[in-house]
Amino acid sequence: MNEKHAVDSGPPQATDLRREAEQRLRGKEAIPVHSMAEADVRALLHELQVHQIELEMQNEELLRTRKAAEEASEKYYDLFDFAPVGYFLWDAQGRILEVNLAGATLLGLDRNAVTEKRFGQFVTMDDRPAFADFCKRVLAADAQQTCEVKVLKNGQAVYTLVEGIATQDRQGQKRLCLAAVVDVTQQKHADEALTLAKSMAEQAKAKAEAANRAKSEFLANMSHEIRTPMTAILGFTDLLASPNLLCREQREFLVGIQRNGRALLELIGDILDLSRIEADRLTPEMADCTLQQIIDDVLSVVQVRAAEKGLSLEVSHVSPLPEIIRTDPACLRQVLTNLIGNAVKFTEHGTVRMILRCMQAPGRPARMQFAISDTGIGIPADKIGELFEPFTQVDGSASRRYGGTGLGLAISRRLARALGGDVQVISQLGKGSTFTLTIDAGSPRNMRVRQSPQVPSTAEEGLASDEHDVPLHGRVLLAEDVPDLLVLFRQILEQMNLEVETATDGNLACEMAEKSQTEGRPYDLILMDIQMPKTNGYEATRRLREHGWQGPIVALTACVMVGDRERCLQVGCNGYLAKPITATGLRDTLARYLRRGAAAGDQHSGGKGTACVK
Repeated sequence: MNEKHAVDSGPPQATDLRREAEQRLRGKEAIPVHSMAEADVRALLHELQVHQIELEMQNEELLRTRKAAEEASEKYYDLFDFAPVGYFLWDAQGRILEVNLAGATLLGLDRNAVTEKRFGQFVTMDDRPAFADFCKRVLAADAQQTCEVKVLKNGQAVYTLVEGIATQDRQGQKRLCLAAVVDVTQQKHADEALTLAKSMAEQAKAKAEAANRAKSEFLANMSHEIRTPMTAILGFTDLLASPNLLCREQREFLVGIQRNGRALLELIGDILDLSRIEADRLTPEMADCTLQQIIDDVLSVVQVRAAEKGLSLEVSHVSPLPEIIRTDPACLRQVLTNLIGNAVKFTEHGTVRMILRCMQAPGRPARMQFAISDTGIGIPADKIGELFEPFTQVDGSASRRYGGTGLGLAISRRLARALGGDVQVISQLGKGSTFTLTIDAGSPRNMRVRQSPQVPSTAEEGLASDEHDVPLHGRVLLAEDVPDLLVLFRQILEQMNLEVETATDGNLACEMAEKSQTEGRPYDLILMDIQMPKTNGYEATRRLREHGWQGPIVALTACVMVGDRERCLQVGCNGYLAKPITATGLRDTLARYLRRGAAAGDQHSGGKGTACVK
């Protein structure tokens, strides 16, 4: 039986194994079967048969495992070959042992032409040091390593991302590198295009910002260059208009110069305001302010025009009004002056009325509403939508009759929206219009039912105040470098019975102020022009404050751009007068510091208080 099994043994490998087993058996001690009992022999044979079956089963399992491994290996190689990423296996010298189809295609070669070559020879010369370092890192570490190198494909450089990790050969003896190589040329070009686009965008942004700064500087310079001579023209005209100096006909001529000069100034102001708004350079300066004072300021201006046309100007309210609101008083005055001024301009007879209302809702900021109604010419319904567009006139003939540029309402609406509100209009042609201004008022304080503001009947009454009746006394240092303005301001100040000394630059102003303090007779007030040679008004004011000067300093400036007023106050100025400066405006400001009838040098403000006249 055993002989037959040996003869009929299966494949050659089994025969070889049997011979080796028989040779090993000869060197071992044989089992003494002849001396064993029959039962023991049968048991031994049974045990041998069981072991034989176990070995056959183990052999079958090994065959199944081998077949599964072969199938898995075939799948692996299929995945390896057809993967979209280039896979390479190279040894410590960089010699390629295996490569898939994607890897060979990446290099533009057949797979057989790639195998056994060094991967480094496909890398461009400038990237070979980086690739050599990458290979060292891979073989020296157990973690994945990455590098970016360019490889040559048909003579063209291809950007690749190489990710590699160390592995062992089948015998576990040699350390190899398994690498995945991805073509990132398109991504690289996209990144370069994006970087270029970002650079171009940054350059365009820088150019736009430079152009915006240039525009702002141009506006500031234009404002200064225009307002400075306008101050001299209007100021000397005011001085010449004195009844004691001129005959009636000459006075009429000067009044015409004054009227047209102020109209030109208003136009310049509108253009500058619109330019600042469109350049997004107009930021409201919110502050607590007195509602009644704002109304009085507006009425004192528009009443002159209303009185000239014989119009009735009325102001009333329909709810309790606050004493204090939070807004930008200058912007609010400008909008109200424009709206009421328009109502007066386009009304030939009848009444211009302003109705005030404070609206409050729980949990929300209060809102102030100003409704300005007139009995003027009205606006066609199809033209109302054009009212708030810059440089737009509803009717060209009306423009020629009434004047104007069409900027006022455009500026008013934008200022109103900057104050958290808007301007709306309803109108009926031939019967009049109502413009309603609404703004945020913050948290109004001291709500009470107040009497309606009394509208002065004449311009003189509107401007009259106790401040104008009190004589001003004091020593004033006037720092101004423009000769005409120096003469003008000195004349105005001396007509107010003030003692005036002058300086033509900031250095001289500082020296004279410090000298007066050393002598024990400090100036009661300094009028400081901002743009002066050698040392400008900002630096001069800062220097005086650093040296302990406590007296009031009022800035004189033709700079009216956003932030100019704040800069003056930050360096230590107490007040701010924007050119062109009228005698009345100058006196009103000086009266805040010199209003008491004390002798020169007896009263000193100590720098308290802030005035802003625009």
